[in-house]
Amino acid sequence: RNFLIQAGELRRQKQGRHPFNINVGSWWNHIFDRTRMALAAVKKGRDWELPTAFGVRSTISGVGSALHAMPKESEDSIKQQWKKNQAGMFDGHEMLNASETLKRALHKSLPKLFPKILEDGSDRIEAPYPDLTAGVAGYLRTSTTSDRNHYIQVCQKITNQFEQTKNVISRMKGKWGIPYADDHYRFTKYHPRLLNAGWLVEDLELDDVAKKALKQEIEEVIVQKDCYPNNNPADWYVLAAGDGDGMSEWLKGKYLKNYKDYIPTKLLEALQRPSNNPLESSVNAAFLEFVKQQKRMGASTHNALSRALLDFSNQLVPYLTEQRYAGRLIYGGGDDVLAYTNLWEWDQWLWDIRQCFRGSADPHGEFDNSGDYWRWASEESPIAKRPLFTMGSSATISFGIAIAHHSVPLAIALEEMWDAEEEGAKKHESPDGKQKDAVQIRVIYGNGNILKSTCKFDTFALWQTLLAFPSIEPAMFEQAATVWEQHPVPVNEAIDDWCVAFCDRREKLNDNKEEFRHALAQFIKALWITTKEDNRDREVQNWLKLAAFILRKRDIKINL
Repeated sequence: RNFLIQAGELRRQKQGRHPFNINVGSWWNHIFDRTRMALAAVKKGRDWELPTAFGVRSTISGVGSALHAMPKESEDSIKQQWKKNQAGMFDGHEMLNASETLKRALHKSLPKLFPKILEDGSDRIEAPYPDLTAGVAGYLRTSTTSDRNHYIQVCQKITNQFEQTKNVISRMKGKWGIPYADDHYRFTKYHPRLLNAGWLVEDLELDDVAKKALKQEIEEVIVQKDCYPNNNPADWYVLAAGDGDGMSEWLKGKYLKNYKDYIPTKLLEALQRPSNNPLESSVNAAFLEFVKQQKRMGASTHNALSRALLDFSNQLVPYLTEQRYAGRLIYGGGDDVLAYTNLWEWDQWLWDIRQCFRGSADPHGEFDNSGDYWRWASEESPIAKRPLFTMGSSATISFGIAIAHHSVPLAIALEEMWDAEEEGAKKHESPDGKQKDAVQIRVIYGNGNILKSTCKFDTFALWQTLLAFPSIEPAMFEQAATVWEQHPVPVNEAIDDWCVAFCDRREKLNDNKEEFRHALAQFIKALWITTKEDNRDREVQNWLKLAAFILRKRDIKINL
């Protein structure tokens, strides 16, 4: 208050103008808190919840009743209705609720409701989303030219041997739902569903006996030596959900720094110089004391926060997901992210998303992060040319990742993904009390087993370095997990010795032995420090098993 009074008097003396009024920042915080309290009261007053779905539920999401003609029908009757009334949009086995049915048929009804919408091209109404085989796009993007040619040859072989599949695949031309694949003409003709016999035959108008026989025949072709005898690139799909940590606290201004941290250094140095005007000296001294206080959350700061979230969800996340990598952004709003990614790129994509959220260095060097902004470093920019706002280095985000086998229903994978984010990453707490800023990975196998791995993001980056050693076999990580289970270290100081002993006893570990030992020790130390004692041994084993799984499933061996 004294600073404002003295500054007003100095203004009157120097400029001959009356003292200024107190700006909006002096009362904004109080008004905003009152508004938030009113909103919280409304939310607490809500007592509604999603109605219980009696009878058959949606097989897609598990939420809501499957559509049926009459109010009271048996489960068998509803299944028969969905089996008979496919209308060229349903496979006869899935059953959808009202919202899902509307979305599935939207491209059929919109042209009749809005005929002018198709005047500039009949394909614009189509907005395909990826199915559970579209992760093949990540394999094609990261593979060699010979691997891509082999994929096309396998698809051609299947369509040549099974003529009935040509009509099914022709309807899927250019509808991968992954921008990378849809933009490459060579891939548009061969949808990855050709590599999944079960889903491929579902689109054929055959009886169950014929479908079963055809499925077996196609599977026998896919696993032949000249196709994909070991790992099938369409076997696994990856879903990711992320949410900014403590956003309500950000809106309250809890994480803002002192005013001096937002003021140019040269200005602070100028104010420290002596002045001949006693009043000016007094104002400068009062101002230097004032800037030691924590910055308040005013209207302009709220605007900057909104701009940071808008740039993150509308500019950076779509670019990283759909242009830098072969994924698809399902939803991006503010600090929320829901994306479809793939087995070959999910870890790099995840780290890039975290880096851009907090304005850290871009691993690919495409963006300059000076001042916690992300600016496109070269002249031609695929996104906005202006500096893009970020949440700053103090912000954190948590993610849940579900890596599911193709036999796992989407509804189960989604449930595990949300649970990984909310119950795993969001509730992760290190021994020093730091919460969130974490990621939980859940691998859902076809037999129902689930491998859970949770750690802080900085530890996750160290785990990534273990995957970068080209000469390390997956079995090496499985051996490490087994040895740790049998002989875990008792204290943090023994980790280096454990890693030395493990690496020295591995005959196949010749190239980059010291580098690998150092990287392994750094990862285990970081995991040890940031994980509570009760979970340490299990997390070390699970992350080593996850590394083995990722390396083994990414290795698509082909016989040329």
